Amino acid sequence: RRFIEENLLAVFMQGAMDGATSSNEPFSQMGLARMAEVLNYERGDEFMDWLYDGAGKMRYFVTNTFFRDGSPYESSGGYNGMHVTALGPIVESVEHLRELRPEVYPNEKYPDFTQSRRYEAIFDFSMNTVNIDRTYPRVGDDGAWPQYSKRGITRWQNGGTAAFEHAYKIFKSPKFAWALANTTGWQPSLEFPYTREEVEEVAKQWSADWNDHSRIEDGYGLAMLRSGEGVNKRALWMMYGRARGHVHDDMLHIGLDAHQSEILGHMGYPRNWSAWEGNWMTQIQARQLPAINMTAQAQLLVDAGPVHLAEALAHNTTDRVANEARYIVDEQNWQRRMLAIVDVSEEEFYCLDLYRIFGGNEHWWTFHCQEGDFTTGGLNLIKQETGTLAGPDVPYADEAWLKANGCTKGVYGWRGYMFAFPHIYNIERDMAPTGVWHADWALKDADGLHFRLTVPAVEDAEVAIGDATSPAGGKPYEMKFVTMHKTAGDPVQTQIGGIMELYRDKPIIRSVRTLALSGDDEAGFAPHGLVIELANGRVDTIFASADGSTARSAEGGFEFAGRFGLYSERNGVPQQMVLVGGTKLLKGGIGIQTEQAEYRAEITTADYDSRTVTVSPAPTNPGALVGQTVYLTNPNRRVACKVLAAKAVEGGAELQLEYDPLIGLGRVSGYEDGKVLSDTPFQLRGYRYYHGAWVENAAGDKRYRLAGIAGGAVLDPELHPDVNAAQLEVEFPKETWFKVRDYGVGDEVVWPQAVSVTRSSRHVYTMTAGADFTLSLPKGAVTE
Repeated sequence: RRFIEENLLAVFMQGAMDGATSSNEPFSQMGLARMAEVLNYERGDEFMDWLYDGAGKMRYFVTNTFFRDGSPYESSGGYNGMHVTALGPIVESVEHLRELRPEVYPNEKYPDFTQSRRYEAIFDFSMNTVNIDRTYPRVGDDGAWPQYSKRGITRWQNGGTAAFEHAYKIFKSPKFAWALANTTGWQPSLEFPYTREEVEEVAKQWSADWNDHSRIEDGYGLAMLRSGEGVNKRALWMMYGRARGHVHDDMLHIGLDAHQSEILGHMGYPRNWSAWEGNWMTQIQARQLPAINMTAQAQLLVDAGPVHLAEALAHNTTDRVANEARYIVDEQNWQRRMLAIVDVSEEEFYCLDLYRIFGGNEHWWTFHCQEGDFTTGGLNLIKQETGTLAGPDVPYADEAWLKANGCTKGVYGWRGYMFAFPHIYNIERDMAPTGVWHADWALKDADGLHFRLTVPAVEDAEVAIGDATSPAGGKPYEMKFVTMHKTAGDPVQTQIGGIMELYRDKPIIRSVRTLALSGDDEAGFAPHGLVIELANGRVDTIFASADGSTARSAEGGFEFAGRFGLYSERNGVPQQMVLVGGTKLLKGGIGIQTEQAEYRAEITTADYDSRTVTVSPAPTNPGALVGQTVYLTNPNRRVACKVLAAKAVEGGAELQLEYDPLIGLGRVSGYEDGKVLSDTPFQLRGYRYYHGAWVENAAGDKRYRLAGIAGGAVLDPELHPDVNAAQLEVEFPKETWFKVRDYGVGDEVVWPQAVSVTRSSRHVYTMTAGADFTLSLPKGAVTE
């Protein structure tokens, strides 16, 4: 035994602590914890010191490497799954060691890091991101190109039954019981102390439709719109966050899941590695040139009757926190993307993609679907006889062009921002489309299922269509890429209104036309106005604007003031009316009017342990906020968070929020004017994650708003210009731990108002709303 311990196990332990056995985190930590458990040394605290406060980082691993929503920091699926899979064994080894030698591993020195809302959220996130019971948003190095196939039922994105057995043992949550009990073939492992029957009984407490509503994960940065039931479930999603590992250039990329399959998605794990990772054209999005570095904030997430709506706003951002205690947010270089699912029936729906790009010298928009027969309508396409998307004189994969356009060649081949252009071939162009055009994919091996994209022509924008396959060779797929290109304007500004549908036999949508609204919107853009005539005879009129306060009018007697509006009618009789973030949606005097577009209140107290805030003034009906997404804001920050409970209290309302407000933990090592120094790693720093958050001292009696994290906590110099190093030394003693909080007193809670009215029978309308509103109905109609 001594020989094995000294020459095998102890050597491994030393190698683990020296980094010789390092691997994807946290498997290195798991290996050391498991080996420490096997050895069970009296001096095992030396191993535990490495695990908690050395390179193992476990004291702050959950807080500093998992986003507020519980998501790991890498790409979806397998890479993030490693973080979920390995955590449970680490915890169980530590707790077993504590049980064996409580005097060596006291909780005061080595705290149980499972006792936090963030730890539970790790497993929540894996479940929350499952769409249509079968898929999840693929982000970064994950999967392959999109292909139609009916997927099996899954209850989590990653982690597996071992991870969720661990989660259930720790939290006894009905949600985790439901996941296990509803996993086909699951039988409790030998180490699991509960029977399947016991777990099934607890699972009954959890609603089977719990994940059918739209959801935002505002840490990783995913907005997921959902509707439908059973095999008719559908989900339209957008990535607006910035992961930190195995990432792609995917700001505001979108995906679509429906008909039991992924429909729209990125091109997957790079087949020739680094060349694809920096290639933004493998996503479904737009970019302006020169290239910019964007960060985004969620603006809307609403389920309102037949409408399921999300929006994110991204800006070019420069990180100057380390040297200048600030981020530079470029208000002249940005993108705004609004998405919606609009339900037509239990089986049918269409999607809206309202996209604005502002800034730079030229804009490129790119779209792909899947393999399959491809047709277009409304375009005058002229075949380019030679070359690629880069030009008629640029052959496929032309190295001279790649080098001249900023790309570089490494061991895995060429890479760079412009990599895709000479890799898209068989080009056809319409230099100046007019009217409305569409592109239609008959999806390969999909039993007649079509995907159709309809787009009103964009002024001064060229449409180019070509083929693409893997640059690594082998031609595993060949599919159409549709692009738009615009250079007119200084700066260039592009507005695209895309309508997406899935159908068999005949399209759901009969026609699309634009509708002009009065008044300009942000940066001189025209407000969005669309009239969509459906094959079933329904006519949907869509309005959207960034400025919800301006009253606008349109042909047909329409009046609109809001962020989004749907006025749906059949034979002139309104069927559905939806108003989001506005005060007016009328046609000929029929429709919705509200007193305020959004509810705003100041945070007056914050109890971080219970995740509750008191806000003032109170909303008219605090209970209406339960289950809704609100936004915690200050001039530099906008965090989307679900309200779990709400009640009126003296002076306002008390809200319990879903997310753990502790988003960072650092050990104090020194001071500068306006900065608390720390050598603790913050894996999530940058990309404005800590911009506008609050740093709190160990005593919990002093807080400052942050400019960001860079070698420690950097205070906002505009808010705290006179805080010097001597003052911070008193407030933040050395070797104590400061906490970073997501929000604080003085921040605001914002809740965009939504009203939905639906005709339920001939003269009867049903309605839902979060606040008081005025409803004008056709003569003889009533509400129920």
